[in-house]
Amino acid sequence: MMRPAWLVVRQGGWFLISAAVFAVLVTSNSAGYRFGVSDQAFYIPAIRRALTPGLFPRDAALVDAQSRLLAADQLMAWTAAATGLDLPALFALGYLLTVVLFAGGTWLVATALYRTRWAGVALLGALAFRHRITGTGVNTFEGYFHPRTLTFAIGLVAIGAVLRQRWLLAGALVGTGFLVHPTTALWFALWVGTAVFVSVPRLRRPALTLAAGGAGVAVWMVVSGPLAGSLTTMDAEWMAALASKDYLFPSDWSLETWAVNALAPVVLGALFLVRRRAGLVTREEAAVVAGCGALFLLFLVVLPLIEARVALAVQLQVSRVLWPVEFLATAYLVWALCEWAPRGRSARGGPEVAKNENTPDPVSSFRRPAAVAIALLIAAGVRGYHVLEVEHNRPLVSRELPDTAWLETGEWAESHTPLDAHFLMDQGHAWRYGVSFRVAGERDVLLEHVKDSAMGLYSRAVALRVLERDRAIGDFSRLTPERVVQLAERYDLDYLVADRTFPFPVAFRSGTFRVYSIGETARR
Repeated sequence: MMRPAWLVVRQGGWFLISAAVFAVLVTSNSAGYRFGVSDQAFYIPAIRRALTPGLFPRDAALVDAQSRLLAADQLMAWTAAATGLDLPALFALGYLLTVVLFAGGTWLVATALYRTRWAGVALLGALAFRHRITGTGVNTFEGYFHPRTLTFAIGLVAIGAVLRQRWLLAGALVGTGFLVHPTTALWFALWVGTAVFVSVPRLRRPALTLAAGGAGVAVWMVVSGPLAGSLTTMDAEWMAALASKDYLFPSDWSLETWAVNALAPVVLGALFLVRRRAGLVTREEAAVVAGCGALFLLFLVVLPLIEARVALAVQLQVSRVLWPVEFLATAYLVWALCEWAPRGRSARGGPEVAKNENTPDPVSSFRRPAAVAIALLIAAGVRGYHVLEVEHNRPLVSRELPDTAWLETGEWAESHTPLDAHFLMDQGHAWRYGVSFRVAGERDVLLEHVKDSAMGLYSRAVALRVLERDRAIGDFSRLTPERVVQLAERYDLDYLVADRTFPFPVAFRSGTFRVYSIGETARR
């Protein structure tokens, strides 16, 4: 039966208002929307290199270590070229799309699990509390455009489709996710695939056939494709380059971290049993929970391979499956707060009633869900204000790179130096000054430790390069002129960027930063 037009409009209005509030809250809890930060220190150079092939000739191996495994940077470059949009505008649109799909997927899950729309609002309020999944390298949301978060949002819409028996749509969405961020899409492929296998007997054979095809592609990738050599064991030098990446090895987690990460599957399992005893669980919901269980089981199965330092097992960062597990556990916890009434009582104090999504729910009749939702929204707003204004003192939205002396230095490098210019600077400059020089100046850098070491995860050669260069530079604050000349000779450097005085010709000055010409001195 088709729903009345007025009901569709009303439900759409609820979602639009809730999504708008969620966008503000999750962005403020993420310390505001920003361009050019964190993992974008990799994605932006990769996209710019795709747009201008002559860029980053010396850092090509570094950029390609992960870029060769992804289609996202090529797709973004094609979109930028086709539309004429600059990267700040393109990334802002990508972030907006992420927020809308994330809220939309959450709303689809909520309206399939809950009886009241207020409970759906409460779930969005709970998810606005952006945080890091304990012991992993992933946050529940990012205050910038990230293909991983976009793929997660696409996956949530796919889970909403599963709960509505839209199997082809769910599969198409997961397939789209592989074009954006393959590893995140892989988790949703397992989640959705398990759900389909469990709940739709007639689709089991096609699902197995598709899985076999996927396994064949995976074998090709590992044997002779882009992942060739990834079954090797990481040696001591490779591991030394990754020493700062403590989130890669769950075997090193503390007992407290294990206890925190065990909470999500325990809460999910316990509340699922409660819902099943109450007769609220549909076949599709049970299948979705089974898929989430398969994700957690995969995590446990792969642990010995990570402990053995098998490169592929480490590179997959399987601990990130705790992200979707936590999402579903949060959805169940919100249901318990809003609608669970022990001993067969409903949230309104009367007998439990069956849900009929075609019947509008008067807001005044559902006081507990509304109270929970409002409390969560207020709490998220207070926390967001504190993160944004007190902890970081930032605006809610920063579409461009921050206008600083560091950015001005980068802009000078972009406009006054050749594409193959090679720069030496503090290897911690990205976190120290807020933006990677590859983003601000679009030029090769001898070392940017945070992101370069992360790229070392995907290539032993890159890892050894990072380790060797870090040792060669040593403590940047104690570099002597003689050591700078030695580095310039060894690595064919052209410029030094520093905020202290050196006896080299000054090519540019902005604030405390000076750009010194060291190439000619080294070549004399």
